[in-house]
Amino acid sequence: MTILLGSCSNPEPAPIISPSNTPPSPTLTVSPVPPSPTPVPLAATVNGEEITLAEYQDELKRYQAEVGTELATEAEQRVLNELIDQLLLAQGAAEAGYLADEKPSRSVSTVWHPNQVASRP
Repeated sequence: MTILLGSCSNPEPAPIISPSNTPPSPTLTVSPVPPSPTPVPLAATVNGEEITLAEYQDELKRYQAEVGTELATEAEQRVLNELIDQLLLAQGAAEAGYLADEKPSRSVSTVWHPNQVASRP
């Protein structure tokens, strides 16, 4: 058995690296794309106008305070439908040329309770 040790018998000296006085060139880095803004959570969009989730939740709280009980899914849907109806009416009025002094109120003006009978004066 023969072992070849030719590369180990005549070692070459390691090269000496001297420090350079030249500053390193700057490395260009690519900045990441800034994040896009987080969209506002919506309860509904009516003809391009938004009813925010916060507006809807505020209206649910007002409705629940009037009724005094936990709201069923049916009542929650009724509140959302009322907000949508009010926005549609405001859009129709604007389209017909009526101008409002301020943004129309989006609160449900009448509170309906299943045990309550509506009466008109």
